Amino acid sequence: MKWFRILQSVVVVALISVLAATIALSWETIQGIRWQALPLALAAVIGLAIFPLSIYSWQRVMRGLGYGLTYPKAARIWLTANSTRLIPGAVWQYASRVVLARRLEHIPSLTTATSMVFEMLVLLISGFLVSTLALFWLNVVQVPWQAILTVLIIGCILLIPTVLTAVVQFVKRLTHKEFAVVALPIPTTLQVAGIDILHFLVNGAALTFLFEATGHSVALPSVLVFSGMYAFSWAVGYLTFLAPGGLGVSDATLAGLLTLYVPPAEAAVLALLMRIVVSFSEIVSFATLVKWRKKTR
Repeated sequence: MKWFRILQSVVVVALISVLAATIALSWETIQGIRWQALPLALAAVIGLAIFPLSIYSWQRVMRGLGYGLTYPKAARIWLTANSTRLIPGAVWQYASRVVLARRLEHIPSLTTATSMVFEMLVLLISGFLVSTLALFWLNVVQVPWQAILTVLIIGCILLIPTVLTAVVQFVKRLTHKEFAVVALPIPTTLQVAGIDILHFLVNGAALTFLFEATGHSVALPSVLVFSGMYAFSWAVGYLTFLAPGGLGVSDATLAGLLTLYVPPAEAAVLALLMRIVVSFSEIVSFATLVKWRKKTR
C-alpha cells in the first residue's frame, strides 16, 4: 500500500534524524573519544562472517527440505535477492529469492517460500534465546531466574519439529500466503539454530570491539551482553515491519540499549558504526560473489 510505504519512509528518516541530532548536539563529546584502530579493524574483520553465516543457515534449511543446494549457488541466490531488501515494501528480498531459486535452480516456489519461513522462525527463536540469556549479565534489568528459565524452555520447545511446523501453519493462516507445510528434521533444526546463535555471537563480538574502540574496557561476558543487545534490536527491527531491513528501527533500539553503558551520543555513534560493519559484510560478500562468477565463466 502506498500509505504504508510513505509511513516506512517517514519512520526511517525520523529515527535516523534523531540519532544524527543526538550526535550533533553532543559533538564535543564525540570529538573527545580516543578511537583505537585495532579494535575497529577487528570489528570489521569479524563482521565479515555475518552474511556468510546467514547464507549457510538458509542452505542448511534447503538441504533439510531435500534440495542439495551447494553453498556457492545458495550464496548467489541469497545475496542477489537480499540486495533488494532496502526497497520500500519489505517483501522484495523474499519474492526475489523465490524467483531466482526457480529460475536458476528449478526449485519450486512453494519450497523456497517454506524454507524462508523456517529460516526466519529459527533465526527469531535463536535471537530470542540469545537476548534472554543476556539478561543474566544486565545488572540494570532485574529479571528473576525463574522467568528467564521459563523463557528459555519455551524457546527450546519452539524448536521441536512438530511445534515448529504448527507455528508455520499458523503463519500460513495469518498471512494467507501459499507455501508447503512440512517438518524440518531435528538434526537440521538444531544445526540451523546453532548457526543462527553463532551469527548473533559474531555480531555481538563485532559490537564488543566497537565498544572497546571507544576506549572502554570489556570483559568476556560483554560479548554475550552485546550479542543479546544486537539480537533484541534486530528482532524489533524485523518484527515492526516499519522499515526495510530494519533500517532506523533496529539502530535506534540498539542505541537505546547501549545507553545502559555509555552516553546517548556515543550510543548513537556505536549503533551507526554497527550498521556500517553489517553493510560492509554485505558489500564484501556480494563483491566476492561477483568476482567468483566472473572466474567461473
